[in-house]
Amino acid sequence: MYHMLREIKQAPEVIARLWQREGRKIEKVVQTLKSKDIGMVTFVARGTSDNACLYGKYLIESLLGIPVHLATPSILTIYGTTVKQRGSLVIGVSQSGEGTDVNNYLEESRKTGAYTLAITNTR
Repeated sequence: MYHMLREIKQAPEVIARLWQREGRKIEKVVQTLKSKDIGMVTFVARGTSDNACLYGKYLIESLLGIPVHLATPSILTIYGTTVKQRGSLVIGVSQSGEGTDVNNYLEESRKTGAYTLAITNTR
C-alpha cells in the first residue's frame, strides 16, 4: 500500500515533467484527432495498464461524450477474430511498449480503418 500511495502523490510532478518533455507532441496528436470524426474509442492493454484505461474510459466518456470500451486482446491472438474498427480511435497502453498482443491488436485495428495511438513508459 505504501508504494501505491507514494506513486499517487508523485502524479502532479510526473505529469508536469511529461508535459514539459512531450507537450508539443501531445498537442500535435490532439490537433490531429480533433480533425477526425471519431465515433468510438477502444483501449487495449494488459494488467495494470488495463486498470489505468478504466480511468481513461471515465475521462473520455464524461468529458467528450464518446463511448469507450476496453478490448480483449485474446479475441485476436487466441481466437483469430479481427474486430472492425473503422472510424474508431484504438489506444494501446503498455508499460514497455513490447506487449505482443497489444501491438498485434493495434496493427490489425489500423488495417480495418482505425486511427491508432500507443502510450508507453518508454521513449
